[in-house]
Amino acid sequence: MRTAVTVLTTAAFFTGLTLAQTPGVPSQDQTFFLNQANTPQELTAAATMLRTVVAMNDVTVDQERKALISHGTPDQMMLTNWLVQQLNQPAAGQTATPEYRMAGANADVVRLFRMDSSATNADMTALVTAIRTLADAQRLFPLEAQKTIVARSSVDRLDTAEWIFHQMSPAGQTPGVDSPAFPTPPLGATEGNDIVVQVFRLDQSTTNANLTAIVTAIRTVVDVQRLFPYEASRAIVMRGPSDRVAAAAWLVHQLAKPAGAGLTAAAHEFQIQGLPDGAVHVYFLTHPGTAADLASLTAQIRATSGISRIFPLSNYGAVTLRGRPDQIVTAGAMVATFDAAVR
Repeated sequence: MRTAVTVLTTAAFFTGLTLAQTPGVPSQDQTFFLNQANTPQELTAAATMLRTVVAMNDVTVDQERKALISHGTPDQMMLTNWLVQQLNQPAAGQTATPEYRMAGANADVVRLFRMDSSATNADMTALVTAIRTLADAQRLFPLEAQKTIVARSSVDRLDTAEWIFHQMSPAGQTPGVDSPAFPTPPLGATEGNDIVVQVFRLDQSTTNANLTAIVTAIRTVVDVQRLFPYEASRAIVMRGPSDRVAAAAWLVHQLAKPAGAGLTAAAHEFQIQGLPDGAVHVYFLTHPGTAADLASLTAQIRATSGISRIFPLSNYGAVTLRGRPDQIVTAGAMVATFDAAVR
């Protein structure tokens, strides 16, 4: 997946360091010089990154010498030295994904994701949030000046994070074309197996309000909870069981039609196999009335049919829901009656 990998698994020769290490003492002090730190803010950000990623709390900033004075274990110092070496390289032209494997069979991995020079701070924040949400990699820190995200987690989670990174970076974006599904290990026993991550790219005319409405409909009706709307490229990134993600994909493309394509007034159905209430429907009304009218219809369907997974989409003049076959029959009749009455 990565175009290039730099792996450091053994002790390195520390250059530019002030070393105070005594045999038998589990911690040491070292001074790291960041020659690429052009402002005090960049040096402070690097110190915060060390606290976040390396978990080294004792870091002092020396602005005059462009240095970080750190106190920690030898393992922490080795990782810090590697990070400083990476950050001391000019950001321009860096496209590889360097990697540092920490000691131990089940130890964490650290990777640097370098974004395009055109990436904004908002782009970096969105990507960090998406990775935290979908890969559950929590030790992340964006270094805005270097257009770099420093990430630490397990190999599996960073593989998922890197896939998300390449899908959401400018080079990976293909407007209107969905990504393939990316299989990823479950995050604990409660998530189950057959988990995938996928990116759905909507028409560029989709408003932020409609993007939010579609995400809410997916959460409510399909019950996929790990979603992230990426407003900059009109995309939705989601994680869940492959059958639920497939249902979410169907729902996205029922709603996210290109501008001017029009919507067919009828019931549209997708069946999630193995669920008694797995019938997902979208009803596009010919005469949807106002947002309040659709909300009232939704409340009536919920009370009469017992369907709880239902969501009105006033901007689309639609109601989407999931239920058992008998519930769907009841809901369909109520939608038809409502549509006729609004005439």
